[in-house]
Amino acid sequence: MSYYFFHNDRPPPISPPYPITLWAIKTNRDAGLPFNSAHPEMYYGSGAMYPPFPPAMLPPPEIQDSQSVTHEDQLFAYRKKCNATTKKGSSCSKRASDAEDGYLPVCRKHGSVNIRAAYCEGVDDSNTPCRLLVRLDLPYFPRCALHLDDLPYRCSILKLPTELRCQIFSYLIPQHDLSSDQNENTSEIANYSSIVKVCRQFSSEAMHMLFENVNFIFRVDASGLYLLGSPLTRGAGGTLQNAPFAERFPFHLLRKITIDVMHRNSGYVCLFPLTPHFP
Repeated sequence: MSYYFFHNDRPPPISPPYPITLWAIKTNRDAGLPFNSAHPEMYYGSGAMYPPFPPAMLPPPEIQDSQSVTHEDQLFAYRKKCNATTKKGSSCSKRASDAEDGYLPVCRKHGSVNIRAAYCEGVDDSNTPCRLLVRLDLPYFPRCALHLDDLPYRCSILKLPTELRCQIFSYLIPQHDLSSDQNENTSEIANYSSIVKVCRQFSSEAMHMLFENVNFIFRVDASGLYLLGSPLTRGAGGTLQNAPFAERFPFHLLRKITIDVMHRNSGYVCLFPLTPHFP
């Protein structure tokens, strides 16, 4: 089987959204013709995006341990080998079939195994992205065998200092006053709600940031008291109309509030904002 190389000095007909350093183009053995850039559909099929998704493979153990490994070695190493593992934990040695975009190729036996793929985020000496396709191993950065030591490891957010974690929360917490007409299911409040539901530590830190920095607006009119679009009034029998919201809302953490009193006088509605201060 022969391969043809496509360099930057000959740009592809359709430029992909990622940089191209070197593409390995496999010729169609059935056609028996040399690669022709004017007719890429001969090798990828009609309507296919050119150039195709980069070839997916994992470097073999002997290449991973080698100190003289090159990108070309990784590009062609085990190109047709299944990237799944057997029940014993060893690498599958069967021939791989075509893989879908975003997944590494596997054999027919492991066709139901989806191995997510990602581009290597390492760079070479000329600051050019590597962009080789490797196994996606979260929470680590995708790295090929050449860049195992070039990229730092990801850190759990719970291991970050509290100051940095609170800085992250500040981007997800509303930065303006929360009006009485704003529903609790809006995107901003929903983002905050998702934070406090992660764990108790997140809930404690995010709650204090929210109630210390955000002003909550209560509205009082003839029909009752409202907060975040929810009524907080009692019925004729003395029961709270919106008990679920009132029970789960931490009123004891409120530090900044504004009370808008709606008063109707001679057909006009007058607004009296009151801003009490808490010690």
